Amino acid sequence: MQVRSAGAAAAALVAVLACSTVTACGSSDEPKASSTAKNSCTPLPKPTAAIAPNTIPVRVFNASDTGGLAQDVAIELRARQFRVLSAGNYTADATPAPYATIVYGSIGKQIALTLAQQVKNPQLVEDTRVDPSVDLVLGTKFALIPVPPPAPGKVQLNVYNTTAVTGLASDVASQLTARGFKVLDTGNDPAGHFWPDDTAVVLFGKEGEPYARRVALQIKGSRMVQDDRSGTVVDLDLAAKWSGLVPVAQATPAPSPSNSSC
Repeated sequence: MQVRSAGAAAAALVAVLACSTVTACGSSDEPKASSTAKNSCTPLPKPTAAIAPNTIPVRVFNASDTGGLAQDVAIELRARQFRVLSAGNYTADATPAPYATIVYGSIGKQIALTLAQQVKNPQLVEDTRVDPSVDLVLGTKFALIPVPPPAPGKVQLNVYNTTAVTGLASDVASQLTARGFKVLDTGNDPAGHFWPDDTAVVLFGKEGEPYARRVALQIKGSRMVQDDRSGTVVDLDLAAKWSGLVPVAQATPAPSPSNSSC
């Protein structure tokens, strides 16, 4: 597989920035495909070919001011089954798009569109590569589109009591099990947390955010807190202002946004 650097992605970006529109540079009868960028203020079309994420090789470059963002995004993309080849800083001179730029080659349009479904307001840029790899350049406003939370049957959690109510964790665990959740452990919180101002706190790691959202939907006013754990198992800490689970009909996620933020 051909290996490309941040400079290769930059070459395509330089060509884009030299244009005054999002159409190709040069005369109208001599378009240069490698210089064409598509701005997705109008949502990009969905790919017409079904491409499995684990077959898509992606390099992630951080062009934002947020340290470690490329590594964080790489972890999230791997959790979404993409094949991330590398993650690092963007060191080229060209200024990338404010949200994200996806750079692809002549055989990679459908691949780029598949990745674009994960990213908020991306621009697509074609360069001269001949392999199926894509480069994802993270701008200062970069954001991934949240994935829908998984079904309860795919969520593993621990239910811990941080209150003085005896047996609360066991009671809530039974209710969640009846809703299809897979409860691994119950009891008093082994970490000794005390949450005086919360109904419940859902703790999760970088890979577990969608799973935590599914749990948080069950409790009105719950708060999500990311910690340094690995994997997708979450902890539900029942807190001082606990008021019970919401009805199942109310535990519904909001529709996922499109890949346009304009």
